[in-house]
Amino acid sequence: MFPSRNLRGPVGVLGDHDSLVRWIHAVKDQFRIPAGWDDVFDLQVRNQAKWITSVAMSHRGDGPWDAMVTQVEWVLAASSRGASSAVSPDLLPRCVFGLDAPGWLRCAWLCQRLCGPLALAVRPHLWRLRKLLALFKKGAHDVETSYRFITIMQQHGLLQEHILAARVIDQMRASISMYQSGYMSDVSDPKLCLHELAAQYKAANRVLLAILGDLIKAFPRAWRDLLLERIHTVGGFRDGMMALIASILSEDEWLVTLSGVSWVRVKEGVPEGSRIGPPSF
Repeated sequence: MFPSRNLRGPVGVLGDHDSLVRWIHAVKDQFRIPAGWDDVFDLQVRNQAKWITSVAMSHRGDGPWDAMVTQVEWVLAASSRGASSAVSPDLLPRCVFGLDAPGWLRCAWLCQRLCGPLALAVRPHLWRLRKLLALFKKGAHDVETSYRFITIMQQHGLLQEHILAARVIDQMRASISMYQSGYMSDVSDPKLCLHELAAQYKAANRVLLAILGDLIKAFPRAWRDLLLERIHTVGGFRDGMMALIASILSEDEWLVTLSGVSWVRVKEGVPEGSRIGPPSF
């Protein structure tokens, strides 16, 4: 179901501008931290993240993952992306990467090389852009809370993460605990565990009480500065690769085209749909 252009207000249908404001508020609201935030601890973590990033930037090229981005890496990353469905903001850029144009492909590879961990270790501004899509969940079609927000990444930024992930995925997985099986496989392990427990309790004629829970806005409310500190201290990342991860997570810009057009700057939350967001979370 496509989102309604004009949302429902307290006293009737809203106009385009007011509907756009409501959409933007809904997007920003998912990143809002609940009351009771420790400002002192927040400042400590932010300063620690800045120090880690500064040290990592000054040691670009010294780390085990800081080699220059090769053309082979770029080709493998470009070919590893799955086939895209016909989503208009994403389909045309993917087609461009599939063209047999040596000059264009070499230029795209050199851009990745320049922004890699051995060189600048940065994500350019244009690579941070994302297109917002609203997917219907449940409820009224003209209420913004009835939708789940996802984003489509800019293709150069997506390729940058593919190249990065190919280098560090083994190190990242090594730092994941055995109980975080969802980041290694899928939800089959906890499902099988619950099934085995239920079978054992049934065989013993005992009652099994299962309490299922979830985290509200777990990915959107993820604290990026603390995430960087954990990536460094738990994951062991440093030098140019750490500087590049910090640059990628510094901020994104989302294009909102619901009831109008506007840009939203995002500085918190784990970016779903990326190669490094959920595993590092």
